Amino acid sequence: MSFQVSEEFFQRIKDYLTRYEQTYGKKLSQKDFVIGLIEQALEEADEEFEAAQAAQEEAAVDSHETLEDTEDAENEETADIEEQPETDEEPEEVTEPQEEQETID
Repeated sequence: MSFQVSEEFFQRIKDYLTRYEQTYGKKLSQKDFVIGLIEQALEEADEEFEAAQAAQEEAAVDSHETLEDTEDAENEETADIEEQPETDEEPEEVTEPQEEQETID
């Protein structure tokens, strides 16, 4: 793998590697540094992919359960309607009671 970076960015990497060697007493090559970063990024990406996949699977299960609940409720409503006896009579019209008005003589 080969790529180019700006001079400024390259200098930041070199400064980091120098500080690393001073801090830990061992030298870290540019190659090992870049490979370590890539491995770390891939591990984090794998964790994110697994979390996203688990969330999608959970959402699918929740959606399926909600669909089943809706179907059960619809089936219960249908059963309630079917249990009512059929008659040829028209339903009574429900009217609101009217307020009595007082008259003043």
